[in-house]
Amino acid sequence: MESQKNEVIKKLKMPIIGTQLKPSGGFTKEILQIIRDSNDYINVVNQEIIKDKIDQKLSGNDLSFFDTEKTLEEHEVKYLKKVYDNNHVLNIFNFLLVWREKKNLDLSVFVSKITEQSNLLPGERTVIKFSEIEKVQFLKKIKTNRNVCVAMIFVDNKGKNTNEAAISHNMFPIGIMAHPLDLSLLDKSGEISVLNLYRFKINSYNVTSTDFLVNAELFVDNNKHLNNFELTQENKKIIMNLYDKILELKIKYTEKMGDTKENEKFRHLEKITDRIDEYVNYFSFLALDIHATIPTKLQMMYTDNTEMRLENVKQFLMQIYDELKIKLRGL
Repeated sequence: MESQKNEVIKKLKMPIIGTQLKPSGGFTKEILQIIRDSNDYINVVNQEIIKDKIDQKLSGNDLSFFDTEKTLEEHEVKYLKKVYDNNHVLNIFNFLLVWREKKNLDLSVFVSKITEQSNLLPGERTVIKFSEIEKVQFLKKIKTNRNVCVAMIFVDNKGKNTNEAAISHNMFPIGIMAHPLDLSLLDKSGEISVLNLYRFKINSYNVTSTDFLVNAELFVDNNKHLNNFELTQENKKIIMNLYDKILELKIKYTEKMGDTKENEKFRHLEKITDRIDEYVNYFSFLALDIHATIPTKLQMMYTDNTEMRLENVKQFLMQIYDELKIKLRGL
């Protein structure tokens, strides 16, 4: 299995990118058709739900299980599982309901080699460029995974200047589900814009001649309630302030260093206060996007305690801020 894994990885040109061949022109259309077919089936299932409600009401059964959010969700999941088990596509939120219910799912994944430019944290946006072969794979993965997201796992970038065939790559145990924001360029250039949303933990993997499959479970923060709400809110304020101050310092530093490309990149970035997510666990990832190295990002990706991650992010940003001030004073 290890040799098969490395055989797949050594063929990669990742982040997902490849040579653009003859345009196919129909991938977006095929994706839309898959969604339409699934919606038609979902409409059939909806009719079953309505019939079930009416039959129970006519028979005098208690309908209280429709009354609360919890029992309504349990009833809904029953039908969502039917859609999933009959190989139809669900939207990401309904797919997650099924995933939570099933605990573990098999996913067909793309494998990405990690570089310093890799966007792998929840909340990060990125553009993926598919080759013609990868477009076909994307279509197959939609059908296999029964959702239109891109499931990605990450391996180290060993063997950059060595014999790739002799390299054994390390697989990071946490993957990401990325939701497409824009598919309009898929047929023309192979590019899709995605937003990283949910982490998953890899339990095992299986490499076939045509696919890379993982058995995975959702990886979420384990603290349902914050132990110290006031401190967490205070840390959020400190992080927001630090993030924007560091951005200002990086603009000044790259300007003085004559690094036009980096300076332009930082100038076009929004302040974190303009794009903050209301969920604190996403916020802690968002604050790392441009300031953290890959090892730091991977460490935070594997942290499942919201408060601990916020504290670590705060300490990390304070260190970056102090280092930048020293660098600027030396210019």
